Amino acid sequence: MYRFKKYGWLIIPAGIALWVFFGAPEQEKAPTSLGLDQELSDADETKVDEGGDGNEVFIDIKGEVHSPGVYRVTSSERMEDVINMASGFTEDADPTTVNLAQKLQDEMMVVVLSKHEGENGDHVTASGDLIRINYATESEIQQLDGIGASKAKAIVQYREENGLFKSADDLLQISGIGEKTLEKIEKQLQIP
Repeated sequence: MYRFKKYGWLIIPAGIALWVFFGAPEQEKAPTSLGLDQELSDADETKVDEGGDGNEVFIDIKGEVHSPGVYRVTSSERMEDVINMASGFTEDADPTTVNLAQKLQDEMMVVVLSKHEGENGDHVTASGDLIRINYATESEIQQLDGIGASKAKAIVQYREENGLFKSADDLLQISGIGEKTLEKIEKQLQIP
């Protein structure tokens, strides 16, 4: 008992030293994707950066997948990865309506059409008289004033290699599309 009174004051500093030396328990890291039963909450404060360096992005997937929802992925992943996270296509899905090799960008919304909808996908790629340039086919892009087959092909190729267009000005990066062409088609476009 005498030793405890004499050396008891050492217990607390020794405990703190051991805790510091062996380290405090680490907090759990956020999952890279939202599970089937998890939902994205407004309180989620995960920083999401745009870009292709493996930063986290959120993708909203709808339509003919087994588990539609919002998924947290890295921008280095591809559309195929998100489809797999959503438990794959349903039996009614038309996989040709989705570019599985497409790079991911924050706030993308992906709608997987059914086989019936895929036959006439106008309601997805066109909104009223506007062409959704990020999802339109080459033939739909050719409906724009002054855009022929070669420019439509260049637009689709650019989109597949560089990701979705964020503004109409991004079209100026495509060979053969200048300020005058952009002025003609800008009012016919819908960009997210």
